[in-house]
Amino acid sequence: MAELTGSLQVCSAPSLIQLAEWQSWTGTLSSGSTRIGFRDGLPVAASRGDHSGRLALLEWFLDEDGEFRFSNEEQPSETRPLGNPNELVMEGIRVADEWARVSAKVLEGSLPGHDLPFGTGLPLWQLVASKGALRCALLDPVSEAIQSGQLKPMGDDIPEGTLPEGNADDLLLDARRLVRSGEFDRAELLLRQVLLLSPGHPIAAQNLRRLRELRTR
Repeated sequence: MAELTGSLQVCSAPSLIQLAEWQSWTGTLSSGSTRIGFRDGLPVAASRGDHSGRLALLEWFLDEDGEFRFSNEEQPSETRPLGNPNELVMEGIRVADEWARVSAKVLEGSLPGHDLPFGTGLPLWQLVASKGALRCALLDPVSEAIQSGQLKPMGDDIPEGTLPEGNADDLLLDARRLVRSGEFDRAELLLRQVLLLSPGHPIAAQNLRRLRELRTR
């Protein structure tokens, strides 16, 4: 096959890995920031931004949309497979299912070895995106931390891609007024919306920490 293009919504990552094996692809597949090299139908190289190898390939399984292009014009120099295609597909599906389960959770606590700012009111998907981390690399540590109690839910889930309506500065002013009037639940919701609109907003993060302190008194 000289070239193939399409959408991940029509032909997903698992389907493409299987298709590559069936048709013995040798070449390079590009999809967003992900590049995967195939030799005789087996994935032998993968890169995604600053990351490479098996984890970069598994991260691609979490992309639900976007375009892809395969071409045999650029052939990889690597020859050692990243893994058995069927096993990679099964692991990729597991990773995607697990990410769907935890990505929307708003968590507080700590995750040893990682500097994600838990407790700021942001869902996991946005924390990971703000750090440029690989989602698949954090799944097992996060799941284990939730089971052990090191990480705990601190509010309702916020689905991936959700953005509130309104202006961050106006929402912040409304939230501070609600704090002064003792309406802590509504204030927390607005502060979390500010952080979704403006990740890392220092005043909103500070007010959210202060709000949590007030609630413990």
